[in-house]
Amino acid sequence: MAWVYKANMNTARQYLAGAGLQDAALSFGGGGSSAVTEAFNGTSWTTKNNMNNGRQNLAGAGLQDAALSFGGLNSSPSAVTEAYNSYFFTQLNILRFVKPSYAPPPNFFPFF
Repeated sequence: MAWVYKANMNTARQYLAGAGLQDAALSFGGGGSSAVTEAFNGTSWTTKNNMNNGRQNLAGAGLQDAALSFGGLNSSPSAVTEAYNSYFFTQLNILRFVKPSYAPPPNFFPFF
């Protein structure tokens, strides 16, 4: 099976996170501590309500009825966790521990 070109996101970003919902794929956050959130329905991207706390290098996870954004960086490592319910983000309890993210060392992936 080959990759197939689909529509571009509305806002180009790096260091963003993604999550899958039952009816859409989400992209959120990104470089410059972006709070932008977009949903992909299989055909096109739609801009949604922003995260409450913009971050880059964050993580995302899809649940059956929500998506989570957690951790990342703004001006310092962040412990913020937010849940997205297809309409907006709500801040949840913060992560218990905050650890800065680091890029893997050179030659970490020797097979490339």
